Amino acid sequence: MSTGLGQIFPYRIREKNASGFPGTTTLNIDDISKLKNNVTANNDVLPVATFETTATLPNGSPGNQFILAQFSHKLAPESILDNSAAASTNPVVSRGTRVRT
Repeated sequence: MSTGLGQIFPYRIREKNASGFPGTTTLNIDDISKLKNNVTANNDVLPVATFETTATLPNGSPGNQFILAQFSHKLAPESILDNSAAASTNPVVSRGTRVRT
């Protein structure tokens, strides 16, 4: 899942090198063993991307913010996302929901 400025999920961690320090490879933490095998006092989970405080696109132009969610298996998007005005306290946000399959 991405904001267009960086990854927000799954969480990530640097792969621990032979000396126990953060290496150059970044791993997605998609199972508990990756976390247990790589977390140390000096190798913590990497921070996630955040949204800008203003309506700014990743290229710096003015515009609405977004997230990109990709799934590795088939699903019914309407079972997860609801673009009806009643689904959000902010109807403008819910109208912005787009689902591509």
